[in-house]
Formats: sequence, C-alpha cells, structure tokens
Amino acid sequence: MFLDGKGNTLIERLIDKMEQAATRLNYEQAATYRDQITKLRVILERNFVNGERGDVDIIACVTKSSAACIQVFFHP
Repeated sequence: MFLDGKGNTLIERLIDKMEQAATRLNYEQAATYRDQITKLRVILERNFVNGERGDVDIIACVTKSSAACIQVFFHP
C-alpha cells in the first residue's frame, strides 16, 4: 500500500489494528503497531514522489562520511 501511494490508508488500518490489539489487552502487539505508525508518518513527512502516476521505481540514497547506501524499489 505504501508503494502504491496509499500511506495514509495504511496508517488508518494500522491504527485500527493497534486499537483492536489494545482491546484484547495485547499491549506488546499494540506497541508494535504504534511504532510502525510513527515510522510511516516520519517517512511520509520527509519524502515526496516526483514524477508521473502509474508504475514507478523508487531510488533512495544516503551518504555518511565515506560510505553510501543505495536502495532501489521496483513496483510492478
């Protein structure tokens, strides 16, 4: 869902799952969902997609000191 541009819908679903887990008193699972929600929100706030709609590939690059990390996501 995230790669389809439906990050907010994914967050809503995770919130529902978190609330259900908390209702079942499964607080560890609820905390896992909470952490996933927090991380997704950070990603959505800091990143953007520039380009056309439809099938896209995503390339991310981070450099620190003399090292670089490149991640490529292919979406069929």
